[in-house]
Amino acid sequence: MLKVELLGDSLSVQKYRIMVYIHGVRDIPVAFLKRESKYHIEYDLFGQKVKVGLKTSACEHTEGDLFKLAIEKIKLFYFFGENR
Repeated sequence: MLKVELLGDSLSVQKYRIMVYIHGVRDIPVAFLKRESKYHIEYDLFGQKVKVGLKTSACEHTEGDLFKLAIEKIKLFYFFGENR
């Protein structure tokens, strides 16, 4: 619990955190890997936009014409709520 003073008022707030973990992407067609394009994953959480680049050179073959890519990125978000 944190005590915050705002314009003379004392307020108790709880601190919360959420961890977002992106493990990887599966079933990537070989046609996407043959292009010279850059790919990324983008998401928005609590108004904060996060963009994670994908390195297609690190893809591993799974079956047929499909590949997988390990991303393993962690992003920690903090937010505060009034103590009730």
